[in-house]
Amino acid sequence: MANQKPTIETGALEHPNVKAIRNYQAAMAKGDFANGITVFDPEVTYTVPGNNILSGLYKGPEQVMGYLGKLMELTQGSYGISEMHWLVNDKDQVVLFIKNFADLRGRSYEWEETILFEFKNGKKINIEHFQANQAGVDAFLGN
Repeated sequence: MANQKPTIETGALEHPNVKAIRNYQAAMAKGDFANGITVFDPEVTYTVPGNNILSGLYKGPEQVMGYLGKLMELTQGSYGISEMHWLVNDKDQVVLFIKNFADLRGRSYEWEETILFEFKNGKKINIEHFQANQAGVDAFLGN
């Protein structure tokens, strides 16, 4: 499954915290890990729900960065995003509604999730995923 169109993005694109996340995404897409890691607080945590190979609690910038590497390795680089809808509040939180797609072991899958980003002093301190269909994601990703 290949993303034929550019990712659709709506919402608070000009908010400083959204810009920080988008800069991180751009750095990661270019393989610029040195720049990408700078958005994280040293105490950052990343919670990925479910019962699959990626589920768990990642602590610290290196482990959090490792999550994306594991996802790309598992899906052989086929993971992509078709839609991103950004919401913010005045409590240094960003909510991202996202539509993902990937191929794995000859199967294609699309799924929706929400990601909560919490910031402290301009850095990501906490990230949590919420799946629209956790059982479907678990079945796709396996253990």
